[in-house]
Amino acid sequence: MSFFEAPPPPPEPEPRVRTPWDGPPNNVLGIVVPVNLVLAQSALAAVTLGAVTAYADGFEFDYLIRSTTEALGQSLAEHLHHRRRVEADLPDDLFRFGIEFADGTRLTTLESRLPFGSGETGGPAMVPRGGGGSYERWEGNWWVTPLPPAGSVAFVCEWPAADIELARAEIDAALILDAAARTVTLWQDESSAGSPGAGYLVSQIVATRPPPADD
Repeated sequence: MSFFEAPPPPPEPEPRVRTPWDGPPNNVLGIVVPVNLVLAQSALAAVTLGAVTAYADGFEFDYLIRSTTEALGQSLAEHLHHRRRVEADLPDDLFRFGIEFADGTRLTTLESRLPFGSGETGGPAMVPRGGGGSYERWEGNWWVTPLPPAGSVAFVCEWPAADIELARAEIDAALILDAAARTVTLWQDESSAGSPGAGYLVSQIVATRPPPADD
């Protein structure tokens, strides 16, 4: 017997089961709903929303942020690339975005937590799927789960450094819910999932905030 022997092979890894946090299911063809909203606009910047893609347990939406100055673009890239600690007094250059459902549930970019690997699989969440661009043009998308209740879905943003005051635009949740009912399953039994936001995740994880308590 040789002194040196090859070690035994490592055990087979357990398949990773997909959770709603992971993003759109790989085995489902989502239904695209054109939105094309100008959410906010000033002389310095504009925030627009493109398409919403609906699935059975959530929806993905595209955003595009354009700025006219390099300084604005630099601060925006810093915010979307890195998890930035948010103090009580929000800095003017901090781009703020959120969604509100008709039941009062709010999802915002001002709080962060890492759901992946923590065992959490439920609860509303808005998870960045990625983004990129230049100082003048930044685009990406977010995944929202679960589907909204009936009523309105409000998109809200604020960016003081770009002279964008609190702006809000709403769409009817029925547009998303009707599309979600028409998704196409490409194959059955998707028992595992890849890395969340695989190959494209650059932004911070966005946590949820419960609806405000009634007075």
